[in-house]
Amino acid sequence: MNAANSKLSVASDVANLEASAHKAFPIALAQEDETVRIMACRAGKGVERKLRDMGLPIGAEVRVVQHKGSGVVLAANSTRIALGVTAAQQVYVELVDGQKDCSAAQCRVLTNANDGERQA
Repeated sequence: MNAANSKLSVASDVANLEASAHKAFPIALAQEDETVRIMACRAGKGVERKLRDMGLPIGAEVRVVQHKGSGVVLAANSTRIALGVTAAQQVYVELVDGQKDCSAAQCRVLTNANDGERQA
């Protein structure tokens, strides 16, 4: 691959990520039994590395098994992983193709968060 193709590929990857960023929401807002793709970890490199070490790199698809308090239990392959409330609010995901964009509750929280308000 020459330099021009390499730059085009990187630009395409960035454009795809930016296009999907508007659909991303904290995994804490995902509904049980939804399959989501991890898009970003805003908790810092340490948490991102820990997720990667547990088999959940950026781009991994996981299913939300249940909500435990404010955290979530995830299923990835044959493994179940629990995320506490802080990590669940800082790991951003998008719904996997074929699912609705977001539930009414998720859209309301995301919209109001942009307005500086938070509703449950």
